[in-house]
Amino acid sequence: MKNFLLVVGLLCCVCTCCIAQGTSAVKVASIEKEATKLAATKVSWPGTMFDFGQVNKGEELTHTFYFENTGLNSLTIEKVKPSCGCTATAYSTKAIKPGEKGFVTISYTAKSAGVFTKSVTIFSNALEGQKQLRFRGETTE
Repeated sequence: MKNFLLVVGLLCCVCTCCIAQGTSAVKVASIEKEATKLAATKVSWPGTMFDFGQVNKGEELTHTFYFENTGLNSLTIEKVKPSCGCTATAYSTKAIKPGEKGFVTISYTAKSAGVFTKSVTIFSNALEGQKQLRFRGETTE
């Protein structure tokens, strides 16, 4: 009986140690996750809205938005989606290293008179995920 109690006591100690290590593993995983967030890819946009002002009907408009990778990982633009088929885009297609700059260029032809407001959504691996850029103006005849 004495040996049985000794074995049970030993098993309890081993189980307690395993549980404690499991808890430590969870804490370590949580700390690693937080560290990854802090080191995540971040992007800084100095301007996300551009106003063309008054433009002539039929005029082709172009504007380039610049950004900087302010994170610790490379930034990749996965896709750029205009709000309508009347807007064309070009953008940095290579990975942008930390501290480097990239661009998104929009082109729009003002076909009808009146005020216009358009947007382009940027999909990237940045912490914020999506970013919306906007442009507006007023077409005169």
